[in-house]
Amino acid sequence: MDFYLNGCVSNGIQYDIQGNPLGFAPIGGTSPDIIGGPLLRGDKIIKLGKYAFNSRFFHRVFKPKILAKVGNYSKIVGNNPDISVNGISIVLNGAKNGPFKGNSLKTTLTIFDLIF
Repeated sequence: MDFYLNGCVSNGIQYDIQGNPLGFAPIGGTSPDIIGGPLLRGDKIIKLGKYAFNSRFFHRVFKPKILAKVGNYSKIVGNNPDISVNGISIVLNGAKNGPFKGNSLKTTLTIFDLIF
């Protein structure tokens, strides 16, 4: 078995450079393209346009930030709208299984207003 400068992972076990087992290898990692940190087992990626978000970060941090900046949206798309991107503009859509299905609200926010 060849070991690299910082050790290796084989069959789910992480080894140091001498070949000694260190323990189980991490289940999840993160790509530098994922916003919101590493993925844990069972986490999903949410894509908005060309950006990928950790689902926990998206629902706990990013979505409330968007909804707070939009203001009065609940009479048009409900209290928990789906969020999509049209070009670079953020659009709120009525939830697929709710009474606001089919309604949408194009906001003045862009993806760049919130990420950068």
